[in-house]
Amino acid sequence: MNHLAHFLLAAPEPALIAGALMGDFQKGPLPGRLPQSLAAGVKLHRLIDSFTDQHLITQQARVRFGPQRRLAGIVLDVYFDRYLSRHWSRFCEHSLAHFNRQILAVLDDHRAHLVPPAEQLERRFRQHSILCRYHEESMIEAILTRIGERLQLAPQMQAAMALARHQQTDIEADFLVFFPELITFCHQQKPLISAGLVTQSR
Repeated sequence: MNHLAHFLLAAPEPALIAGALMGDFQKGPLPGRLPQSLAAGVKLHRLIDSFTDQHLITQQARVRFGPQRRLAGIVLDVYFDRYLSRHWSRFCEHSLAHFNRQILAVLDDHRAHLVPPAEQLERRFRQHSILCRYHEESMIEAILTRIGERLQLAPQMQAAMALARHQQTDIEADFLVFFPELITFCHQQKPLISAGLVTQSR
């Protein structure tokens, strides 16, 4: 899942929200200096990614990308955020604008613990209202284009994006079945993480 979904699944716990952002940048064993509450957020982030990667729906969706399957997981993550944005009221009682303000306030409160890349991304969230704009096709394409350039796979990413545009109905249907299952999984895992019963560190 991408940023919007990770934040929603971590909410309302502030430390889990900050850890959700850190999860994209904190690789390998968690450093001892990282507060346990933020480490819990990173662990939740990793569990979400693992659940998503291993789920039959996402595995079958990746197959549809054929030769661009290598990038399919990334593209699906971003497109799932698009459909979360479109169907926001199904999954959150607050408006997306209100949720965006809450997330930015939490990240600002935890700025001292953010590694530089996470802090830079937080600034982009703030400057470009990214969390409120996942429903925009132009925002989705800008995000994926940026990722393709960073991975030095720009042509392949453009090809994967073209495939996604032709599969939008299928991707949306996949999301609407998959995401409620992911919400249930997170509800089950949060108490275990808080109790220190989840030790996943990869």
